[in-house]
Amino acid sequence: MHNLHANFVKILKICKKFSYGLVNDLGNIPRRGVVPRFSDLEVIALSLTGELLGIDSENNLFDRLKEYQKTSAISSVAASSMTVARTHTSCVRLSVSV
Repeated sequence: MHNLHANFVKILKICKKFSYGLVNDLGNIPRRGVVPRFSDLEVIALSLTGELLGIDSENNLFDRLKEYQKTSAISSVAASSMTVARTHTSCVRLSVSV
């Protein structure tokens, strides 16, 4: 149950089921502008995966992602978008708490 990637994939599938009709084909909430490489659903799934594994801090989550990247084959898009995801996750968390 501690496999980060396997849990991420399972949670992403669940997020896609619940978000049917709310997001476009890429997993983003429809809006104007540049299409991000790390979709909105992936950011939400990553945050939920961290919570599932008991990782309370986003910094700790991204440190573990860096370790996981070194030891296994994580996608280059996810690896290069970590800072974008960190910023976006913080914004989503702020908007949910308000």
